[in-house]
Amino acid sequence: MRVKLTAFAISGGIVGMIGGLWWFFIGQALPETAFNPLFDLTVALMAFLGGFGTLAGPVLGALILEPLQQWIGITFTNGYTSDIVLGVLFLAVILFLPRGIVPTGTEYVTRWRAALARRRETAAGGQPRRAAPPRPGRPRRPSVPRPGFPRHGFPGHGFPGHRFPGHRFPSHGDAEHRRCAMTALLRTAAVTKSFGGVQALNGATIEVEQGSIAGLIGPNGSGKTTLFNVITGYETVDDGEVYLGDKRITNAAPDKVFSAGIGRTSS
Repeated sequence: MRVKLTAFAISGGIVGMIGGLWWFFIGQALPETAFNPLFDLTVALMAFLGGFGTLAGPVLGALILEPLQQWIGITFTNGYTSDIVLGVLFLAVILFLPRGIVPTGTEYVTRWRAALARRRETAAGGQPRRAAPPRPGRPRRPSVPRPGFPRHGFPGHGFPGHRFPGHRFPSHGDAEHRRCAMTALLRTAAVTKSFGGVQALNGATIEVEQGSIAGLIGPNGSGKTTLFNVITGYETVDDGEVYLGDKRITNAAPDKVFSAGIGRTSS
């Protein structure tokens, strides 16, 4: 978190300095140019087209898009042509090239080299190397719903204000806790949170298994955002526990929660 904040502050300072120098250079300030959504779309498209998360990807995307925009501006007199082309290109990248040019090209080159090496081994009279067979292990036990811990989301009528009869959250050293931690990636148990006289959460218990996609649904004021804040450390719980795998993250600071592997995007 500190590294991201430092990088954000440094990049913001550099951009602010460039903007101030640019204002002195052209002699005027143009807010409609500075806050043009088309510029934001172009910058995002550069990263997605070249390869998001890579160093060479955004550079390659800029080398492709900048000449393309200049050519469109010179060739077509309609000002909306560039917007349409960028929008279509953005959709095409998301649908057909979601990883970008650099990661996809690197993967194809790696596969091509591996196939070429196998052909050379076969032509030399040897047998191509194959991956070792998987080791025999214990068969995976079928997933059986457990009382008190729903497979996805909240059981019954949801939350807040509903506790589950017969449910007892096991202690950290309990065998039941270890068994649940093997299958559940994220768990909350009997989480309670109130703001003065308002009971936002009352015994909220969820379990999200690894590899699953879970949704949290409820009306306004039902405590959805409060539960997210409790999980990510923005709010402290009055009672209950929060676990990420077998690690207890109850009332942990947000930077500790994010370092443990939880990410969040605010609406």
